[in-house]
Amino acid sequence: LTHPTAITASSIPQKSLMALIDEEIPTGAREWIGPYLEEARLLGLRTGELHAALASDSEDPEFKPEPFTDFYRRGLYQSMLGTVNMNFPLLR
Repeated sequence: LTHPTAITASSIPQKSLMALIDEEIPTGAREWIGPYLEEARLLGLRTGELHAALASDSEDPEFKPEPFTDFYRRGLYQSMLGTVNMNFPLLR
C-alpha cells in the first residue's frame, strides 16, 4: 500500500488504549483512517444512547439486566474457549 503519510513504528503511541482515550488523534492517523473515524464515533454514540434508552425502563421484563451468575460466566468462558480452539489452528 502506498500513502503519502508513512506510519513508522516510532510514530505508534506506546500507551494503553485507556490512556489514549482523551488524547487528540494525530493528523497522520486521521488521514489514514479517513471518514470512517467520524462514522465510528457516531455509531458508538448511537449505540450508547440505545443502551441507555433500553435500560431506562426497569418495569419491562424483556429489558431487565440478566444476572451475571457463576453459571452464566462459566458458559461464556466455555463458549469463548470453543471459539478460540476452533479458530486458532486456522492462523497456522
